Amino acid sequence: FSRDEPRVSIIDVPEWPNREALHHLGDISASAPLDEEGRDVLVLHRGDREWNLLTFDEHNVLRDQSKGPIKDGVLALLHKGVLRETSLPNTFYMPHGLTVDPEGNIWVTDVGLHQVFKFSPDKTQLMVLGEKFKPGNDSGHFCKPTHVAVASTGDFFVSDGPDYLEIAFQKFRGICFPQMVGTHNIPTPLATNALFQTDSRYCNNRIVKFRSDGTVITQWGKKVRSHETPGPYELNVPHELVLLEDSDTLCVADRENRRVVCYCAGLTPETEHLAGEYRYEIREPGPVYGVAVSPAANALVILVNQNNEQGSVDIRLYDLDTKERLGILADEDEGYGKAHTVSACTGDSEQGCIIVNSLNKAGQQKDARNKSVRRRLWLYEVQAVE
Repeated sequence: FSRDEPRVSIIDVPEWPNREALHHLGDISASAPLDEEGRDVLVLHRGDREWNLLTFDEHNVLRDQSKGPIKDGVLALLHKGVLRETSLPNTFYMPHGLTVDPEGNIWVTDVGLHQVFKFSPDKTQLMVLGEKFKPGNDSGHFCKPTHVAVASTGDFFVSDGPDYLEIAFQKFRGICFPQMVGTHNIPTPLATNALFQTDSRYCNNRIVKFRSDGTVITQWGKKVRSHETPGPYELNVPHELVLLEDSDTLCVADRENRRVVCYCAGLTPETEHLAGEYRYEIREPGPVYGVAVSPAANALVILVNQNNEQGSVDIRLYDLDTKERLGILADEDEGYGKAHTVSACTGDSEQGCIIVNSLNKAGQQKDARNKSVRRRLWLYEVQAVE
């Protein structure tokens, strides 16, 4: 953790999770710590599914629906890095976002189904929003919903928008090789008649606020006009959410606008009519994939893809009160690779955690022969420094 005089201590937990646990996990999309220190963690993975250029058609409809849902339990419970159980098999097609609300209910978004699911702590299905496989932009539909943030009042927010992918095809002897911007895997080569092609996969780029029963309260967000100077309500792939209840604020990882942008959440009777009102933003040098809050560090935790030739990715911490950058967290050995989302332990303890979730392929730090392989999950212990 780089800073001259660090206010927090952040320590990497090695060999977490263990190799046996990782062996059972597909592409890791998200995680959610269940306690203040990260002893128990839920991990959302995609089983045998992989998101690539051919996953959706030009209308944002999932291809290969005949494959059926993922047979494996996509929700894994880790206890001190050891796999304890998996759940929710035969339910999802392309799970994306994971949230555990203040009552212990579990929320999952599925970009293939275009739906949002709520489960009780014992995994009983309580609510489903959106129409199966049907993308849309009205109050009854989503288009690739990415994440959910839930308030203690029961109100909740959904970031509704695509996983953005921009491909520049270079034509060479009739074969096109994609030059990828972002971190997704693309099958190559691809044949096309066009010299260049851009697949933006835009859907809605909006935030929708709901009451606890699923009734829509309000929504905001619109298509960006200028990628260099996006307006306060112009979103370009809202990828992850975090709710700061103490300040009545909802922050959005506005991925392709390279910022975290924060709005009034409208959680009280006095501020409900202000929900969606712009408050502030934090600009970053690369796409912002994730945002979380660490009470132990009193900081916003931001996952930034630098989007340069080295493809470096890091975690940046900002003081919640002053917005001053506290420091940068990175894996100096191999980097975070295809880091997708970030999560953090909640609660009032001076000790907490940060978890980085990556779409890197299966593997762990070392194998039985002490050979290095790529990591997919990083757990950091966070401790306030006096």
